[in-house]
Amino acid sequence: PDLTEIREILLAHVGALHAFYGEHTGPKVVRKHVGWYAESIPGGQRLRAQVNGLDDAQAQLEAVARFFDGLADSACVAAVEQRLAA
Repeated sequence: PDLTEIREILLAHVGALHAFYGEHTGPKVVRKHVGWYAESIPGGQRLRAQVNGLDDAQAQLEAVARFFDGLADSACVAAVEQRLAA
């Protein structure tokens, strides 16, 4: 999948985890899942660190969206796409 697909899948997954686990447990569970997604994305450690510092569901969703928006605006898109294709 390309970055756009990963962004949409991750946002949907995070939203579903929040809906399933609720406001208290959802953000905790999301941290683990975002970490798995972040492993395959250059700069993903930054995303993981941001999300891990948030206890609010909406703030986590916004952090994920901002991270991917920043990738789309940066010069590293080609490097990310190449790594994902490998």
